[in-house]
Amino acid sequence: AYEYHYLPLIQEHAGLQVYERMIADPYCNVANAHSAAQYFKHGASIVGLSLEHDEASLKNLLQNFRQTYGCEGNFMKMIYGREELMLSEHCIIQTLKMKKPMRDCGLCRKKQFVLKDIKNNRYPILTDLSCRMHLLHSEVVNEISEIKKYQEMGISNFQIVFTMESANEVKHIMQQVKEHL
Repeated sequence: AYEYHYLPLIQEHAGLQVYERMIADPYCNVANAHSAAQYFKHGASIVGLSLEHDEASLKNLLQNFRQTYGCEGNFMKMIYGREELMLSEHCIIQTLKMKKPMRDCGLCRKKQFVLKDIKNNRYPILTDLSCRMHLLHSEVVNEISEIKKYQEMGISNFQIVFTMESANEVKHIMQQVKEHL
């Protein structure tokens, strides 16, 4: 028999909260202490920090949050994964491969597609069951070795996003995370 573990809803926007626990993920663009406070006020148990933060701006946000609100926030930082650059209802694969528009053609599930830029960077394209196209960054964020530094700053949750990794790669990455916790 399987044991089910119900996880909190991770939301990319401040949409309707339908679960007891909600996590605001890094795409919510929490850029300062006040925006973080609004997510906590409206029910987020964990607030993901924007992917655009560098070390100095992270320290500044966390310090401002502590000073302004008199507590530690329950923050999350993405430490591994490919950043999603774009989400589109328009499927570029279907447009390029089919002569007439058609939804759910299944072409995207037959092989891996990428967009190449003029510098020969390869941006993976993933599609979902609703035929939406997700354009991923050409480079993987890997800040696993920075976990201790982020913990010292006051960040207690870490997000790992697997999109294209093999089972062996997932095992290796999870082993690295365990070693750095």
